[in-house]
Amino acid sequence: MMKKTFLFFLALAITAPGWAQHAVVKGTFRKPISKNVNMPVIYFFKGGAGESVVLTEIPLTKNDNGFKLELSGNDLNTIRYIGFDDELYPLYMRAGEELQIDASAGHITYTGKLNAENNVFAQWFTMLAPLRHFGYSREGAMQAGGRYQVTLDSLVQPSADFIQKIKTGNNDFDVFAKRLLSYGFKYDAMAPFLMAYEPSKRSEYPAYVTDLFNTEKFIDANLWTLPGGFNYIQAFAFAKYIIYQSKMGLANEMIIPEIGNENIRAEFTIRVAGHGGFQDINKFNEKNAQYMVTADQKKSMAEIVKRQRLKLPGSDWSDFAYPDMKGKSHHLSDYLGNVVLVDVWATW
Repeated sequence: MMKKTFLFFLALAITAPGWAQHAVVKGTFRKPISKNVNMPVIYFFKGGAGESVVLTEIPLTKNDNGFKLELSGNDLNTIRYIGFDDELYPLYMRAGEELQIDASAGHITYTGKLNAENNVFAQWFTMLAPLRHFGYSREGAMQAGGRYQVTLDSLVQPSADFIQKIKTGNNDFDVFAKRLLSYGFKYDAMAPFLMAYEPSKRSEYPAYVTDLFNTEKFIDANLWTLPGGFNYIQAFAFAKYIIYQSKMGLANEMIIPEIGNENIRAEFTIRVAGHGGFQDINKFNEKNAQYMVTADQKKSMAEIVKRQRLKLPGSDWSDFAYPDMKGKSHHLSDYLGNVVLVDVWATW
């Protein structure tokens, strides 16, 4: 009996340090892509310059859309995110902790033994659930009407008060969380417009939104420290120009001259060009190359423009080499003046 007890505690002693060095996040995540069909995966992100950076893809179980993720190393004691680029949920884990997250149609719950940081997120998303209902599901957008306006108006002051009172004892977290949630509220305020909600009259737009349209100039450099910085400017541009002002064209192109912070304006322009968010790359470059500030930005923009021009008939072309079935390498430039058929295939 004593030998078995000794072996049990020995095994426990061996496994305990490994367990104590990581944290566990588990739960369910439902994001419809069609009727009765949900996304089969979610993603684990870290924050980047204006955008989120995918760290890993997390498959969801077919029967209940469940997942489980172990975190360690650099993913502990810092803010990370789970979900999708347009639906990010923050979390903060320490070694030995376990967190349950359940998300569906913009509504999320954090359960388990919550640390102070995750408790902030849990309370925040519980408070904003009535507003997020209108912006993260087709059903919610269809139900918006006057309810959206009333709901948003009722949450403007409580959300500001909540952010102001964040005090976990983790100063770095508190500073960043206040910034993150502040812009998160602005994004959620405009989210219904991204789901095709459009009030019939301008008087039906919430005062908070119309005031934002008139005052937001994207001057705050901190916006580009957030993983949703680029998405926020995109959402704002779409809501303001396409929905509110009923303009025709690409909202991303329209917003660029109005971005007050020159670095954000340059970085946003580069992202738009890289994502193909333009009608004519040559005209886009003529208008916006002037906004590049640093040498790196100018270089990045020039490389993107060159790459995008390759897609235009009669423009520059890119030489490449590839082996034939016998292993002999052929360059595209070997066939100048001839019609060339490139037959691309894959083993799958």
